[in-house]
Amino acid sequence: MKILDIIERSQATIKPLPLTWRFLYKFDKHGFLQKFKARICVRGDLQPFSEKETYAATLAGKSFRMLMALAARWDLQIHQLDAVNAFPNSELDEEVYVELPDGYKLTGKVGRLLRALYGLRRSPLLWQKLLSGALTELGLQAGKEEPCLFLTDHLIVFFFVDDICCMFRACDQAIADTFQKNLASRFKIRDLGELRWFLGIRVVRDRSRRRLWLCQDSYIEAVAARFNLIVDEPPATPMGMKHLVANEDIADAATTHLYQRKIGSVLYPGSRQPMHPISIWLSPSGYSV
Repeated sequence: MKILDIIERSQATIKPLPLTWRFLYKFDKHGFLQKFKARICVRGDLQPFSEKETYAATLAGKSFRMLMALAARWDLQIHQLDAVNAFPNSELDEEVYVELPDGYKLTGKVGRLLRALYGLRRSPLLWQKLLSGALTELGLQAGKEEPCLFLTDHLIVFFFVDDICCMFRACDQAIADTFQKNLASRFKIRDLGELRWFLGIRVVRDRSRRRLWLCQDSYIEAVAARFNLIVDEPPATPMGMKHLVANEDIADAATTHLYQRKIGSVLYPGSRQPMHPISIWLSPSGYSV
């Protein structure tokens, strides 16, 4: 798969964007280091604005909960796949030039991108269109209200960017195997087996009783550690309005940003637990509940 052409700097018709290295650490379910990972990303935040569409749909939280409820009720298999290095599978449909990354720079040379690298504004949308088109060609039909859900009479397939899950009855295992084989002929796919983790959510099942739990304990513990919220005895009530004191001062940018980070961190598990309250302000102009 060719990602870019190296050309003379004088041939670039628009300003080249910088590339940056992103280093990741992958851990297993027990928290042990599994592997190191390095990825070159485009500084898409410096990309000029255009009229081209950039919005890429993702699986709604309520859709995920509904699918898990169906899996529990009908004792469906849930098989998880990972599309390896997903975005560069998509061909780029616009002109983008990049500086060559550290360690690979050549005097007087830049790159013209041929594929959708991570970081570009349109990369998520291009990948979604490519994957959706492939699923349609394999005989699945898109859901009417959920663009990240595809169906046949025997399979339910849903995805969140490059995390792909296939649900099916045990008697349809052969059909699911054929689907996975056909999908792997189009993209490099890693088989993760039975669904146990999805977007930081731990999936626990008691199949004999047809029960399923969505647990976010590890995520919540990580957020608590990040913001130093570890306490010996958690309060019975996290917050009461009577404890809030009006403050006429205007928070500085750093304080506001910290507040927004905390609220955003809490909103994610809240979106998977519909009984949780939602923040109504992210600016210093009012209270949050």
